[in-house]
Amino acid sequence: MYERFTKPGTRLIDIGCGKGGDLHKWEHLRLRTVLAVDVNPSYIQEAKKRHSSKRAMRTQVVFVHADAFTEAFAPRDGRPYDAMSCMFCLHYASRDESSIHRAFQNASAALRPGGVFFGVCADGDAITAGGDVANDLTRIKLHQLDHPHPWGCSYEFSLCDSIVSEENVEFVTRASDLVQVAAQHGMLPVPLEDCVDWRTSDGRPFPNLIGTSAQSADERAVSAMYFAFAFRKS
Repeated sequence: MYERFTKPGTRLIDIGCGKGGDLHKWEHLRLRTVLAVDVNPSYIQEAKKRHSSKRAMRTQVVFVHADAFTEAFAPRDGRPYDAMSCMFCLHYASRDESSIHRAFQNASAALRPGGVFFGVCADGDAITAGGDVANDLTRIKLHQLDHPHPWGCSYEFSLCDSIVSEENVEFVTRASDLVQVAAQHGMLPVPLEDCVDWRTSDGRPFPNLIGTSAQSADERAVSAMYFAFAFRKS
């Protein structure tokens, strides 16, 4: 997705940068500037250490401690960004209606016309359909299934050897609901039909990720709990 929606010289905002695991990707793609944002101050500190331990990077990276799902922000220098990424964390914005709208408000405010907000998100449809899960790799425990609103339906999730290796609370996020919210902020879905390996035939607005033959059955099942999304600012 980085290869598709960025190019050398791109100005990128990365929401939920975590501990800086994508630094090498930004440098490899010769991005010009990355504004890396995370709500966890310890992750920001770890990302800064990882960044400083690398050889001089051509990509300029600025780390910011902020909650992009509750706080308003716009480009600091007044120049819009070309792209915004959000890898494996947009489902936290589904905790309530104001947070999910803030996420798209920030994307719309920060991007130039034609800029793309893209990433990977936990698939609420797949997670609720699969029910509670307990194996050596992951744990999922669903909470209130008959939640009356599209936002705020929670579940406990943990994934072995990952940043969420301890149980944490995530929120059900459906791609069809994201499409509706994005439209209210002038952002339209970008078709991902050329991503053949991700394609599904169930008519969902965005394709699910799938596992590879090198993965175990449990790993492939976890991969299928996520979908890739992209919205373009009109």
